[in-house]
Amino acid sequence: MSASSSKNTDAIVNAALKLFKVSGYSNVSVSDICREADVPRSSFYSIFAGKDEIVMYMMRNLKEDYQAVFAQLLEAKNDLDRIWLLYDRYLSLAVDFGPELTGTLFSLELQKPAGLFDLFYAFNEWFVKLIRNCQEQGLIRNNNKPEDIVTLGVRIAIGAAYEWCRSGGAFDLREAALNEHETLYDVPPEYKRAYKKRDA
Repeated sequence: MSASSSKNTDAIVNAALKLFKVSGYSNVSVSDICREADVPRSSFYSIFAGKDEIVMYMMRNLKEDYQAVFAQLLEAKNDLDRIWLLYDRYLSLAVDFGPELTGTLFSLELQKPAGLFDLFYAFNEWFVKLIRNCQEQGLIRNNNKPEDIVTLGVRIAIGAAYEWCRSGGAFDLREAALNEHETLYDVPPEYKRAYKKRDA
């Protein structure tokens, strides 16, 4: 990809994300995006076939600051906090995108699977080890196989995100997911609410 094409791609993606958040995915046209990005339509169509491709591009190219994630994991008080930090990283992406754009991602994933839900499964091995540690330390009283707990945890996170989108963001997604995970894990009362939101 040439420097010019790369610059146009960044401009288009940034403009699209800004407009999607403000006006909603369905209310934004390619012309709106081109105007906001200051890019000719011909340049847009040389990079993307349409709005859907921008969204899929964003999902494929999410660049998280893993250094910051690892620093947070090291600073966490216990493995229960570490589990929540990992889940919260993904839920924060949904919150940042907003319910309409996140809902669009769900819809696009059903039409043309592009690995959206793979994000949730990316750290399965870590989750299994952390849950096993928590079971041994008495932080999680659910004694089912850690692999099964992880699978249910991912499904809870996806289900919570879906309901949040469907309701138009009518509830606090991260808080709801936290409460559901604490129930799944059977966290002892003294450790409930031990998780801290990153921005709290």
